[in-house]
Amino acid sequence: MVDSKDRELESALELNRRILEAMPGGVVHVRADGSIATANTEALRVLGLAYDELTQRYTVDFETQTIHEDGSPCSNEHYPVTQALLTGKTQAPHTIGVRRPDGEISWAVFRAVPVLDTATGAVTSAVVTFIDISE
Repeated sequence: MVDSKDRELESALELNRRILEAMPGGVVHVRADGSIATANTEALRVLGLAYDELTQRYTVDFETQTIHEDGSPCSNEHYPVTQALLTGKTQAPHTIGVRRPDGEISWAVFRAVPVLDTATGAVTSAVVTFIDISE
């Protein structure tokens, strides 16, 4: 038998899933080790990847596929999500180009916020959001 706490938790999880899918921008949850935990449909569209392709990667895997606005390579250490994981601080917007598997470059403005353990304050993961500005 399912108790009311379980129903409340399941309802909250379903609401969170719906909010992520309703977002007009990409949303990606990244674990502390840089592995990609989950992403919404808009993130998959912008990055040109299927869900399974994205969630089998680490942020560092994009290093050869990302560039700054001036065309210079954008290393993993410059990604807002990497900085959020390292510093535990919300990161300001940063424009990055990402070469998709089809060869096109998606330009997006990325932001990232750390997720902290409520008991210890340690960074457990980060959420990166981005808006496609390619057009």
